[in-house]
Amino acid sequence: MVIDTSSAKIGVNISPEEIQNLPVNGRNFANLMTLATGATSDGNGGWASVRFNGKSNQQNYLSYDGVDGTYVWDASPGYLNATGSQFRLQTSMESVAEFRVNSGLAPAESGLGAGGNITVVTKSGSNARRGSLFEYLRNDAMDSASKYDSKKQNLEMHQFGGSLGGPVALNRTFFFASYEGLKQTTGLSFTEAVPSAEAIRRIAAGEPVGSGAGQTAARTQAVAPLLAGFPRGTTATANPLLDLATADHEARQTEHSVSARVDHRFTETQSLYARVLYSNGDIWTHRIAR
Repeated sequence: MVIDTSSAKIGVNISPEEIQNLPVNGRNFANLMTLATGATSDGNGGWASVRFNGKSNQQNYLSYDGVDGTYVWDASPGYLNATGSQFRLQTSMESVAEFRVNSGLAPAESGLGAGGNITVVTKSGSNARRGSLFEYLRNDAMDSASKYDSKKQNLEMHQFGGSLGGPVALNRTFFFASYEGLKQTTGLSFTEAVPSAEAIRRIAAGEPVGSGAGQTAARTQAVAPLLAGFPRGTTATANPLLDLATADHEARQTEHSVSARVDHRFTETQSLYARVLYSNGDIWTHRIAR
């Protein structure tokens, strides 16, 4: 441990070894921010899940290779109640050299946020050509059933990719690139309100359902073809026209994340770099028979 007596800042440095070796579900290095003093997480594992010292996650600040990246990873910048993205859409851990989290008493160069100040440094190439390949697997055979469900839900997750870095011109120009892909299929249980047996009987008989204005037999019969799309209710409610039904859904998620960086050294004290990040993803959800 190194104690810096010249600064009162509170935080933690995450080294490349810790990034690679600490267990992180989903390989989202945002989870490692919880190692900092004062950090709390709601357990969802994303950037927006972590707060520092009771502050809103909207007050966190991210510096990415010295550039403000706060409103890139923030799913709802400036709106505390806005809905965030379901995607991770992030840089692969393969391209992160290290990052630091200042959770309190941040210095002036990183004091733009009242919450946590996160500094990310990405990898660059060198004279040695190096690369990596990885594949992570999770499935329902390795998991137990949730205590909230009567059976184990489907799960199959493949996370794969690699990186490559090296020289373009020795001692002058270097490159580093990484790719990470995610293919995941998950099962989820939802409890939904569905038409009760009494509602179905009224619709089949052409009787008005409900007491609202405009309830006619013709309008009731118009919705009859839709009944086949509802699961059968299993639990009655206070409303005789509605029951509760538990339905299984399957979600399929695919993501791709690519990053590339080129560094050029003009002199021992002057250099220039260019970096490109690209992420894309799709989510598809449908209900399956129980």
